[in-house]
Amino acid sequence: MGKPTRTKPDGQGGPLNFEEKMGRLEEIVRILEAGDRPLEESMALFEEGVRLSNECKDVLEKTEKKITVLLSHQENEIPFSEEGKPDHGENGRFAET
Repeated sequence: MGKPTRTKPDGQGGPLNFEEKMGRLEEIVRILEAGDRPLEESMALFEEGVRLSNECKDVLEKTEKKITVLLSHQENEIPFSEEGKPDHGENGRFAET
């Protein structure tokens, strides 16, 4: 059985978004750096922090891949002249970018 998904701090439920996960991760770091919690609580916070860190890393990697795909599609588009027609250049080929 997996770990329960942390819900939003406002009590509205639902999974945390990226920014909320980062905020919680920062909160965990502050708590752990203070060093005033019992070992068991500190360990539970550390485990939550590692999980949140991995989740944020996954989101960033997926976002980076998506951006790479979108940019590669943009680079493969046919260049257009100002009139909105493909620019075939002087030799009849598409102009290179």
